[in-house]
Amino acid sequence: MPVDVGKFIKTPEHELFVVLHSDVFQLAAFGNDRMGNEYKALSAVITLDRSDMEKMKLTDGSHVMVTGAGGSVIVAVQASKKEEHPGICFMLRSPWSNAIIGMDRNGLPASGVRARLQAVRGAVTSLGSFCTL
Repeated sequence: MPVDVGKFIKTPEHELFVVLHSDVFQLAAFGNDRMGNEYKALSAVITLDRSDMEKMKLTDGSHVMVTGAGGSVIVAVQASKKEEHPGICFMLRSPWSNAIIGMDRNGLPASGVRARLQAVRGAVTSLGSFCTL
C-alpha cells in the first residue's frame, strides 16, 4: 500500500491581507436558509489573485486554512475574476470570516485583517462548529 507522504509534510504558509465585504447573493441565501448549502457555498470561500494561487499551487475548489488573530478556518478557494491584486484576497462577511478576525476590535466591525493561508486537504469548516449552546 503506498504511503501518502504529503500528509506528513507541512505546506508553507503565505501571509495575505483579507478584505471583508458583503454580497447581495449571499445575503439572499442567508435569508432563505441560513444553515443551508447555498449559504455555505457562497460564504465559506476565499477569493485569491491568480498569481497568489500559482505561488501556493492552488486551483479553484482547493481548500486552505486561513489563520488570523481570532483563529483558523478551512475554506474553499476561488480565483478572482477582477484585475490583479497580489497579496490581497477577499472573503464575504460570515461566520467563517468572523472566526479569523479576533475580538480586540473595540466593538467596531473589521474591514480587513492580516491572515496566513496554508493549503490543506481537510474539509471546509462546518457551520455547526460556530454554534455554541
